[in-house]
Amino acid sequence: SSTSVVVTHMVQRVVHQHHPDDINYSLEDVNTDPTAFSDNLENPKEDLKVVSYQLPEGQVRVLYEPGTSGTAEDISSELDPDELDEKLEPMDQTSRVIAIWLLNFFAEMQEEEKEIGNSLSIYKDLEIERVPEAIQHVDWDGSVTDVAGHLMSNLILRHALPNANHRTGVTMAQAYLEASGASFEMPATKTEEYDWRSWVQPYII
Repeated sequence: SSTSVVVTHMVQRVVHQHHPDDINYSLEDVNTDPTAFSDNLENPKEDLKVVSYQLPEGQVRVLYEPGTSGTAEDISSELDPDELDEKLEPMDQTSRVIAIWLLNFFAEMQEEEKEIGNSLSIYKDLEIERVPEAIQHVDWDGSVTDVAGHLMSNLILRHALPNANHRTGVTMAQAYLEASGASFEMPATKTEEYDWRSWVQPYII
């Protein structure tokens, strides 16, 4: 077990879903109390990390705990179709369609990794029910490229999938642009250097 505290001095607009120095730790709790999680930190049996973020509205403390580990195959083997249907059924039509597309994109990326002899690792549970949170913040009245950007950004920030949220977000934007007839080329999401990461970062707003 281990504990650590990181303090950021630069003002940030959002906190990280994963610990900035260790992707294996995922966001568990947020508190505006500057002494929050002190008891957890003093417990030698705890395995956690705390980051103090300076936001425009003030400082917040974020608790990160070890996320899920394994591969996408583990998710596939344990996924109950009935349970998935229960999560999709309450969604509005737009959210449900996008959620299904995301799952399909994730499955395609899983197959791509298999083709080159790799397994797609996971660092969190599947939370497909978070898709409506992303969709409700999309301004559908904007230009095609603005909508695609908001869609991509919001899906990435909600981290509904156990991995590949950036890649599926980029792919979703591409699908939206193609469906809208826009002549706009997105970067490839399967490159050895992960060039798409630097491309997409400015669009996460």
